[in-house]
Amino acid sequence: MTNNYPPQPTPEEPRHSWEDAVAGNPQNSYSNPQDNNGYPQQPAGYPQQPGMYPAMPLPEGYRPTSVTAAGVPVVQGNGRIAVLASLKVAFSQLFRNFLPWFLGLLATGAFLVGLSILVGIITGFAIATAGTSFDPENPQMPLPMVLVVVLVSTAMGALLMVFTTNGAIKTAAGENLTFGGFFTNPFGIGRGYLASFLLMLPMGFVQVIMELDSNNPVLLGSFSLATMATIFIAPLLYSWIPALLDSDQSLGQTLALSIELGKRNYGAWLAIVGLQILLSIGIVLTLGLGGFILYPVTYILIALAYRQAVGGTHELLPTR
Repeated sequence: MTNNYPPQPTPEEPRHSWEDAVAGNPQNSYSNPQDNNGYPQQPAGYPQQPGMYPAMPLPEGYRPTSVTAAGVPVVQGNGRIAVLASLKVAFSQLFRNFLPWFLGLLATGAFLVGLSILVGIITGFAIATAGTSFDPENPQMPLPMVLVVVLVSTAMGALLMVFTTNGAIKTAAGENLTFGGFFTNPFGIGRGYLASFLLMLPMGFVQVIMELDSNNPVLLGSFSLATMATIFIAPLLYSWIPALLDSDQSLGQTLALSIELGKRNYGAWLAIVGLQILLSIGIVLTLGLGGFILYPVTYILIALAYRQAVGGTHELLPTR
């Protein structure tokens, strides 16, 4: 039989912007505040097989991954963060990509040894040039040298943070990670490095202040308060570096998105802060050996949580 029905017009794909996503515009964002308390409706029986999810509009510049070369099942994030399921998947993802992560950690160890040697050289130079003002019983570097040590340490630490986050984003997306994958990114590393440096710099200044007068009870109390404040501020900043490495957006745009994602899932992010503290304690209790597993798991967990929150693709999470 001949089909006499006229062809149906193809609806025009709406344009979705990063700014609309941050503002919560229901017409042009990746999530619809009118559905399901601010999150897009998902098919019944979540999670289902990959490919059964409707395409979720993503911010411009976002790098989606629909099929992985490793054959890993991936789904579209629904805006919510499943913390414990993500932790379980983070371990399995690490073991599946253990060789590149192991090599990366060995390189990190060599990097930290080199950094310690560099700081020791700077410290020795400061002591040698201190002259008669140097007290062996109370060694203290001159302020300019303290600033140099802090800036060098922060700059090197930021490199470590951005490369590790870069590898974690690829791991969370179900990609086959290679050692070289830590250092390559289609959107570049520079903006992520700058954000890492800015995030680490405040602690560097705290180090400078403590170096000047480490026995001052006021400074010690202020440091304790600052540490507590960091715990509650961290959920708003966790997504900043992953978003910069996962899109071509600016520092300001990704910071606004990170704050918005942090507010929407504040409890889940706060739980991740607690898990990060526990994993750090585990590294200390194992005399650093646990760092070969727990350190990368921390970064993969954060990357998985970010991709769920932003509506990106990530590995299928267990239902129980």
